[in-house]
Formats: sequence, C-alpha cells, structure tokens
Amino acid sequence: MSFNLKKEATMPKSVNSNTSTVGDLVACKFPFAEGAHKTRICAVVAVCPETDEVVLAYGTGNLRFKADVTHALTVFREADCQAAGLHKPTRFQVDRRIRLSGNDPRFRVHRTKGTAKVGQLNPAMTARLREIYRRMPPVCAAKERQGIHPTGPVPRRRPGFFGRPRVVVRALASAPPHRPSEA
Repeated sequence: MSFNLKKEATMPKSVNSNTSTVGDLVACKFPFAEGAHKTRICAVVAVCPETDEVVLAYGTGNLRFKADVTHALTVFREADCQAAGLHKPTRFQVDRRIRLSGNDPRFRVHRTKGTAKVGQLNPAMTARLREIYRRMPPVCAAKERQGIHPTGPVPRRRPGFFGRPRVVVRALASAPPHRPSEA
C-alpha cells in the first residue's frame, strides 16, 4: 500500500463557515471525554460566520449506543443514507458536540471526495437537526469549544423473574444448619 503524500498535502481540509450549512456532513477527529479521539462523520448543527466556527454533532453507526435518543437524529432508510453520502445507518447525537474553527486540523479529508465535507442531509432532516439543537440547554461557546460530553444514563438493574424484584437470601453465619425434624 502506498500513499501519495504530495497529493494529500494539497487537498483542502478546512470547512469554510461561509459555505457550510446546517445539515452538512463532515469527517472530523471527534474527541472523547478521556482525551482520545476517533475520526467520525459529524453533522453540522450550527454555523457562526462571525467567528468562522461550526458546531458538530457526534455521529455513530452504533444504533444501540446508550444515549438520550430525544437529542439525536437517526438516518435509517437506505435511500436517505445514500443521498447523504453515508454507507450505513447513522445516529447524530446532538447533545454530544464540539465547536471548531473552519481551519481546525481535526477536519479530515475524505479519501474519495477530496474534502472534509462528505455529504448533506435532506431538508426535512436538516430542519429536525436545527430543532433538536434549538431545544438543547444553552451553553457558552467556550464550553462547546472544549466539547460537550454528557454522561451516559445510569444503568438499571435487571429485574428478576416476571419483572419481580430480585430477592437475595443469605444464610446467617451464626445459625446452625437446618436439619429436617425426625419424627
């Protein structure tokens, strides 16, 4: 496998906030709360041309991801995925987001498109994405620049048989062992 580094170095990596719109899908190294990062397809949920910044929502192909689905937009249908430039169903978690400058080095060039922008959501999904972001509690731009990483839901204990609470029976250490009475 060989790489043409000269060609890769000349490809545009930036996302221009003047040409970016809500609903654009971009490749970005999205940070985790622990400090690590992974390249993901993210959805642009807000654009700020005054500061040349965009707000990106976390994208995942793991549809069983333990997070609040009321703060998410999921692209399920195959036709919608193809139109958006996605190769599989994807959920964009708007409560997990980051604000980046248009020339941030975390934007990644898509290997076939030659730019960080890889696709666009349809108008109905874009409107839904705007609505989800509008409903989010307000957060200052500085906090969004650091990244918003909500904690996951508290795992619920699995119920016992037929949904009944589990009963734990423990033998007392000082009690003598039970012996059936001899009659």
